[in-house]
Amino acid sequence: SERLLYTNNETVDLKEVYFRLFPNSPGYGGAMEIDRVIVNGQEAQVIYELSNSALEIPLAKPLAPGERLDITVDFLVSVPQDNEQGYGQFSCTDGVLATPNFYPMVPVHDDEGWNIELAPGYGDAVYSDTSLYLVQLT
Repeated sequence: SERLLYTNNETVDLKEVYFRLFPNSPGYGGAMEIDRVIVNGQEAQVIYELSNSALEIPLAKPLAPGERLDITVDFLVSVPQDNEQGYGQFSCTDGVLATPNFYPMVPVHDDEGWNIELAPGYGDAVYSDTSLYLVQLT
């Protein structure tokens, strides 16, 4: 699972928050299943978009600039073996596990809205803001 403390750093209210599910992108060849999403202690209804590579979380009340959400996403990822799609950016090949962007990731929100376009199977697939992480593996 992933816990995210998301602060609205935009200058506008946000009516939804998105997550990118990169393993579901056609060029990745993997899979990500979302078990449930909890927002501020309440289970959230979600909407899948773009071949299940984007997850929209509609908010009950708009998130004003500076306000924060506590979001937990329970998920499971399947990594393809000997992936021949793209250039193996998401695979386990010859004992090497390559799993960039294996977790639900918040995309960039700019003047045009959320950047959730399908990721290409090559090159720089991710466009994201810089984030700070505290990781606990169990």
